[in-house]
Amino acid sequence: MANKKKWEKGASHETDFWSEWFRTKGMEWQQDYKARLDDSLPFQEYLIKYLPKSSRCSILDVGAGPLTLLGKVLPGYELDITAVDPLANEYDDILKRFRISPVIRTQYCEAERLSDKFLPESFDLVHIQNALDHSYDPLEGIKQMLTVLKKDCYIFLSHLTNEAEKEKYIGFHQWNFCREGDRFIIWNKDNRVDVAEELGDRAQLTISGDQTWNVVEIKKVR
Repeated sequence: MANKKKWEKGASHETDFWSEWFRTKGMEWQQDYKARLDDSLPFQEYLIKYLPKSSRCSILDVGAGPLTLLGKVLPGYELDITAVDPLANEYDDILKRFRISPVIRTQYCEAERLSDKFLPESFDLVHIQNALDHSYDPLEGIKQMLTVLKKDCYIFLSHLTNEAEKEKYIGFHQWNFCREGDRFIIWNKDNRVDVAEELGDRAQLTISGDQTWNVVEIKKVR
């Protein structure tokens, strides 16, 4: 499934985007710019139901970019957020150029190699938004997330539908994510994967969404 050489060629497209994003303080997403730099930003309400009952929660944000979008504050909880991205080193250079000190600094790690960096069953929640479809092997990325996720906990994926098709397979846009009935499908011109079939009895998967956006919940069973 992987095509890392093609993926690597897309890195400059991604760093150019973030350089412009910082230069303009968010481009057309200026509220997003402010939110990502806000150390008092409330944790997202739609994610609270995925947290365990324990007051201390370890959360992994995969493909977080230079600044995680996750809120840092939730009354009654101590949130331990770890952000990772394969372009973390390049993002550090951009942050330095624009004299930005992140609330949580993104660490280098590919989604496909999470278990090289983290111990099995390290996290209570794994979050990824509009980033896994930019990876070179998204199915392996999901399997790696399951490895570092605790049992009975969740992966939350939220992605634009069929983004590679819309972006003409430019840059990191090499994979499409979509919903077909109750199935979560990853595909491009050369591959098609039914994710639930591939995960088997390791996980329970549900998908919702439409032609614009899809949300996938994956619960680790074993």
